[in-house]
Amino acid sequence: MSRHPLINNEEINDDLDGVCAAMTRSKTKQQNITAQDSSTSSTTSSSITSPKFFHSKHLSSLDPDRLKSEQNNDAEIQEVIHEFTDKPDDRYSIVNGILNIQFKNGKYVPVIPITLRNEILHSFHDHPTAGHFARDKTWYRLLHRCFWPTMRQDVIHYIQPCLACAQHNIRRHKAPEQMQLTEPPGEVFDLVQMDFTGPLPRSTNGNRYVISLTDYLSKYVISKAVADDSTKTAAEFLVDVSLEFDPPHQLQTDRGTHFTAAIFEAVAKRLRCVHTLSTPYHRQSQGVIERFNATFKQQLAKYTNEHYDDWDDYLRTTVSSYDSSVHQVT
Repeated sequence: MSRHPLINNEEINDDLDGVCAAMTRSKTKQQNITAQDSSTSSTTSSSITSPKFFHSKHLSSLDPDRLKSEQNNDAEIQEVIHEFTDKPDDRYSIVNGILNIQFKNGKYVPVIPITLRNEILHSFHDHPTAGHFARDKTWYRLLHRCFWPTMRQDVIHYIQPCLACAQHNIRRHKAPEQMQLTEPPGEVFDLVQMDFTGPLPRSTNGNRYVISLTDYLSKYVISKAVADDSTKTAAEFLVDVSLEFDPPHQLQTDRGTHFTAAIFEAVAKRLRCVHTLSTPYHRQSQGVIERFNATFKQQLAKYTNEHYDDWDDYLRTTVSSYDSSVHQVT
């Protein structure tokens, strides 16, 4: 249920500096020029529609035979392997003929040759399971699964010209205000927030709303496309979530009639869930769920067709991508 922990950027930068330096020392001047030209052309956002070896957002679906073959044809990687063979280095490991590199946490990840980088960037950014997230989330996700020396820069250069992101991402500018400290819950599902989003364009499945529940501590989200925003729909969703994950200790909602109706209050009470209402006309009190609502609408818009009637087909993958991404707060 919990999201990824906050990543220490200084530790990552130190780690990357070390492994990048190790690989850079292995290059000749001519290889450096060749790699530079190839990398520039291979990491430009392209019209790839079906990655040849990625079937999900996880590197476990990468064909090891193809990775091995491409590594064998990559001059830079072969230079590293030859140097590593002559002078053993704990930072490198060859597993089933594939060169891996080790980070300070002891984890080994495969080194990606130039010829595969564009497909990987596509799979971790453009694919529906990736969610079209911004550069930091995309980079952090890649960082746990693979490595190449210019990965950070290539992620930035790949995402900058992304038309879908440029059209649908909201630029947020926070106004300065007095800091408000909120005591975090002690455990997952101690405090959750629930809300409806919509009405959205009616989908071919007849849905016009999305109802979502977000855990305040882990930021984990559970969402469902629904036909209406009625009290009955809200109560049924709360029951379904409670049966699957156990009832939350405290549920926070806005003051919409679907949440203040007697039937919803009765269901919450039956589940032994303390139901609290947010401050009127103060969206910040529902900040966790409101932040997700804004994010997922952006992401859906990047994948839906021109009629916007298939958005619910992408809801599940969008939420899954959000849940699996790094969250700076947690």
